[in-house]
Amino acid sequence: MGVCQQHLDENGMLIRQLMAGLRFVNRLYVIKGPQLLAFLQELRTVNNTEKWKYHDINKFTDEEFKYMCPTSKDQFRELYDYCEPVPREGGHDYVFKKDLLVFLCKLKQGLSNNFLTVIFDYSSRQSTSYVIAKVRKSLMQRFVPKNIGLQSITCQQYIEQYVTDFVN
Repeated sequence: MGVCQQHLDENGMLIRQLMAGLRFVNRLYVIKGPQLLAFLQELRTVNNTEKWKYHDINKFTDEEFKYMCPTSKDQFRELYDYCEPVPREGGHDYVFKKDLLVFLCKLKQGLSNNFLTVIFDYSSRQSTSYVIAKVRKSLMQRFVPKNIGLQSITCQQYIEQYVTDFVN
């Protein structure tokens, strides 16, 4: 149950030309025990040899990134620049790109922390919850005050940008 290496790209994914020819068929399949075992063993092999590199957003095409995240890659990079270390007892917790991607994926998709734990390869649901909270705290330190809320804009800027001539 393998895939010919000539049909895979450098990231171990099916090449785009083949993807275009795939069709979705909605029908029930029954997988017997030995077939399921072989399938799961193949998944384990792929997982062990080709770990996803979520910390490098360049591994994703723009289209793939759009499906996961509510931002473009450029917006993601800009938002990541706002992520500052979160103070904690005994030091700081740093936000990594993978952490921000999990946070944004959670916002866009509304996926459970259990599911995010599996697809982003965290050790437990608690660690995934911790990462999401850490990113939220980090963004609250600098991004939110500068970009959201009353303190992000002066009264004069608000009048110039949002108050219509009719209201005046």
